[in-house]
Amino acid sequence: MTSDDPRRVRALLEAVIAVGEGLDLDEVLDRIATTACELTGARYGALGVQDDAGRVVGFHSHGMDHVLDAEQRAALGGRPTGGGLPGLLLRDDAEPLRLSNLADHPRFVGFPDPHPRMTAFLGVPLRVGGTTFGNLYVADPPSGDFTADDEEALQALASAAGVAVGNARLYRAARRRQTWWEAASQAVQVVVDPGPVDLRAALAEVARIAAAAAGADVATIRLDTEHPSAPDGPPDPGGPDDAGPAARLALPLAVGPQTLGTMTLVWHEGPGPDHEDALLARTFGERVALAVEASRAASDRAALAVLQDRDRIAQDLHDLVIQRLFAVGLSLQAAGNLARVPEVAKRLARAVDDLDDTIKDVRRTIFQLHGTAVSSPLRDQLEELVATARADLGIAVRLVIEGPILAVPDDLAPEVLAVAREALSNVAKHAHAHRVEVSLRIGRSLELTVTDDGDGTAPGGRRSGLANLEERATRNGGTFHLRSQPGSGTTLLWSVPRR
Repeated sequence: MTSDDPRRVRALLEAVIAVGEGLDLDEVLDRIATTACELTGARYGALGVQDDAGRVVGFHSHGMDHVLDAEQRAALGGRPTGGGLPGLLLRDDAEPLRLSNLADHPRFVGFPDPHPRMTAFLGVPLRVGGTTFGNLYVADPPSGDFTADDEEALQALASAAGVAVGNARLYRAARRRQTWWEAASQAVQVVVDPGPVDLRAALAEVARIAAAAAGADVATIRLDTEHPSAPDGPPDPGGPDDAGPAARLALPLAVGPQTLGTMTLVWHEGPGPDHEDALLARTFGERVALAVEASRAASDRAALAVLQDRDRIAQDLHDLVIQRLFAVGLSLQAAGNLARVPEVAKRLARAVDDLDDTIKDVRRTIFQLHGTAVSSPLRDQLEELVATARADLGIAVRLVIEGPILAVPDDLAPEVLAVAREALSNVAKHAHAHRVEVSLRIGRSLELTVTDDGDGTAPGGRRSGLANLEERATRNGGTFHLRSQPGSGTTLLWSVPRR
């Protein structure tokens, strides 16, 4: 059969059409190996694909199923490593290779058991865009040797296969990106679900989603208690030389410069991920990390809102309900003293006792709303401090608290008390004030402000204890400011971050 034989031309055209019909990469590669055998009449055919690092990541053969059973094929192991004669066809400068007897070539290394013995060999490189991505070779034609026409036909098939593989690769890359995008959207939804979410259970589901998207056998996610800096650059996809599994990919779950944890993907077989897989998986990890941060922030906001509501209710009970109950009790007590009928006086006294018990119950509720089991919570200590200053100075001293008092960390509560005590001491010694306001605002930071309407101080003047207040602010990563003018009063502002 010569190159101008209409049957061979027709067979070649049919082969080109056949390999160009599919978009699934594995299906296209299988079809190329089969078509190569049909076109040359060879008994055996194979196609190998390498990645950017030169690893053989795909191998498709034809004809082996006819001579080897499943157990024998398993005994051969995995795909070739790219050495020996087929390795010559994987170089960018590779040329077609046609041999009458494989054993005569110096690169021939023999056949492993139970691989069938082959004699005649014909191989060509597979190129996409000028870059060799694989090799296509056939062995043992019916005539015992391959001809120049066979070589020409196989090269033509390889050229068509390069275009088909290029299209299939683009299609696979698009599908792979879509798979990871859908997986990331699903994972984010799992983490930021508006309902009650157990983060541990949510991340277990996210790991399952990641394993499915990557085609990995195992995926694990671990969150760190501390957040070290995230490493720079793309992750190392690992390789078949890794100990244990065939490949492992460890990715940081990072938000900006902070790493919240690690996602690890493991493949027990196969070459594992390529560079594109690693980048897509890293993007997935970044979106999961953002979702974890958003979930944590939402949980913190919800907890803070509960604390604020409880604090507001407790304050209203203290400032409104108790005061009104106390006033009603005084009125009833006065009415009892004026009562002429003993039974009336007795009932009024009993009502006063009931009101006292009710006031105690309300106070107990207030402490429960504050969620404190200690005898002197920060609010009580501040109120006691202000009441003492009010009695000692004989002036109006007002306390204002904005925000959830329970959000003040235990290690900062003594600092707040010490600063308030030092500020009121300075007012008593130097201000000659008529009114003082102590204000504590609790937000992302703790801001304690003490304002008086006293004499003020001259520019550059300092009062005793101010250096201590500044040192307390600096030690806790905060700031201290004093604003004062002669005759215009003084404002002290002490602020530290709420850790």
